[in-house]
Amino acid sequence: MWRLPFLNLTFIVLVLLIVTMQKWAPETQLSEDDFTEFGESTPEIRGHSVRADDGYVSQISASFTRIADHFAQLWERGEILAEWPIENNAAQWEKSYASTIAEKELIEARFHVETAEVYEWSINDRQKTMAELNQAERFLQNARPLIKKPALATIERVTKELELMKIDTTGAGASRPANYETIKADLDRIIDWVRTAGL
Repeated sequence: MWRLPFLNLTFIVLVLLIVTMQKWAPETQLSEDDFTEFGESTPEIRGHSVRADDGYVSQISASFTRIADHFAQLWERGEILAEWPIENNAAQWEKSYASTIAEKELIEARFHVETAEVYEWSINDRQKTMAELNQAERFLQNARPLIKKPALATIERVTKELELMKIDTTGAGASRPANYETIKADLDRIIDWVRTAGL
């Protein structure tokens, strides 16, 4: 993800440390020494360990879970941002080597889906996400008359998925990156089919 391997290693060690602490925190038990060190009275019942307050443990567990979720989101954002320049360059090369108009239109549609993913998950810009999804849909509409029957069903499915994503983008339950990956994989299959068929 990053250009410096040391940062990758540091990030992985930090995540492992947080996960380990999250697993370890609920099992921590106080001993007699913990009470005598600070001048407090020892527990009345000897031979039994004193349990930490369950509310406190659940608070710690919840905070570790939030931290782990935050790191997971940062990792996903970093992956998406790292992939985007590669996708941009690949799309430009593919367009320059495309032999048909249908292939160019589909490559453009895939590029705009990738850009919408970047805007939604990395930059959190809903307006630009909607604009990119609309452009992807427009390129699919331009390619539709040029494509024959077997791939037409896939284009219809991708168009419906784009419509659902536009609805999800405006609401609280935004679509997951997996939806973008599914659409990009479908578009890749259509592009390969168009190349093979020479349409």
